[in-house]
Order: sequence, then structure tokens, then C-alpha cells
Amino acid sequence: MTSTITLESLEAGLREPFALEEISFLPKAPTNEGGKWTCLALPYADKRVYEDRLNELAFGLWSTPPNPPFVAGNKLVIPVTVLLCGVQHTDYGEAFLSSVSRKGEMREEENSATEAYSQGFRRACAQFRLGRYLYSLPKVRVLYDPTRREIALSSQQKQELAERLYRKAGLLPAATSYPVPESRANTTAPASTGPAEGGRAAGNATEAQVQRIHQLCQTLKQTPPDPSHLSAEAARELIAQLTRAYKERYPIAAAASRS
Repeated sequence: MTSTITLESLEAGLREPFALEEISFLPKAPTNEGGKWTCLALPYADKRVYEDRLNELAFGLWSTPPNPPFVAGNKLVIPVTVLLCGVQHTDYGEAFLSSVSRKGEMREEENSATEAYSQGFRRACAQFRLGRYLYSLPKVRVLYDPTRREIALSSQQKQELAERLYRKAGLLPAATSYPVPESRANTTAPASTGPAEGGRAAGNATEAQVQRIHQLCQTLKQTPPDPSHLSAEAARELIAQLTRAYKERYPIAAAASRS
């Protein structure tokens, strides 16, 4: 029996936050206080992340009908329409056509159209509740590099910042890992006279099981458990648990994978 995809059936998937590693930060309002530069770090996700979610939920059922751009002063403005399951929303993206270089000279911006379209697309998606939560995440100030005009944080620090913001907003559970079945979590592996295949002791979760758990956790936006604490039997139970959660959250995709 074929299930019909409607906007209502996609609501949970559209509301689902993006994975932490998909979050980037845009520097805004740089300030120099006592020789120390800081800026606001505004969280956002790349346009491709939005496209991937739309394709995952409703492949072939969404589109972006063309709209003519226009110029307002020194800004290029592009209206972007997203049509999803017969419902359309339009919003606007804008970008400067020229700006002052580090040497104080006016220069033409090369990526105005790309930036304006991406912004308009993400704003239109937010009207479908996709990525809308990003606008309400806590705003924090971080170190800023005025020479490079970028946030002075490493990739790891940015992901840690994203995790802190998610937790403050209640988008992540208090636990740092996906719950492991309690009856199996601390199962002791049988003694082994030598390392098993893949370097794991006999009775522990196999490499294939660990890989499958990581794949499912990534799809469900969950943090995978430490594989060293999982027996093979506990891993099987956890895979079954994650698979059930996947089928409940993405019934259409799960049905398609079986056909």
C-alpha cells in the first residue's frame, strides 16, 4: 500500500533540527574592547543541508519556481519561492553589490547572487518550519579575527558551541549518548585468548554493528554510544530499537528502501 506524502505528514521531519556538524556560524556586529575583538555568532546551515532534508522527506515533490531579481541601492534582492506538496512560500534574500576592501577601496562583490539566493531560499524554507529553530537559538559573543573577518574558533570549537546552544534550547537530551538497553549495557564479554576480527574481543559489538549504529544515530540526529561498552547482543537490540525509531520517523523513506 502506497502512502501519500502531505505537508502535514512532513511536519515532524521539517521541524527536526539539523545535525550538529551541519551548523556553521556567521560573524555579526564585531566589537573591539580593550584590544580584544569579539562578535556575535549567528548559527546557520548551508543551503545544501536544507536541500538534502527536502530530498530526504519529499524527493521530487518540491521545487523552486523562478522569480526575477531586482536592485535596491547597493543591494541585489532575489525573491525565492519554495513549492512543497502544492504549498508555496516566498521570501527575500539580499546581498551587497559592492563593498569597501581592506585597503579602503570599493570593490565589486563576486558572489552577490549566490548569497542573496541562498538567504532567500533558507528564509522561504523557514516558513515551512524547516530550519526555523535556528532563529531562536541563544545568541553568544565569541572571539573574532578582524584581519580575516571571520570567527576565531576551530572547527571542533564551533561544533562544541553548536552543542551548547542546542542544549540551552532543549534540542538535545541531558544524556550525551543514545540510551543503551539497560539489561545489556554492561554485559561482560567472554574471555578470549587473542583479539577477534577487527581488533575487538570476542562477544563485543562487531565493526558492522558499530557502523550501522553510527549510520542510524546520524540519521536520527542522536549521539552514538561508546562501542567499547556494547556487547554483540546489546548492539543487536540497539540496532532494532534505532530501526524502529527510523521507521516511525521516516515511514515513506523506510518503505522505499524495502521496495
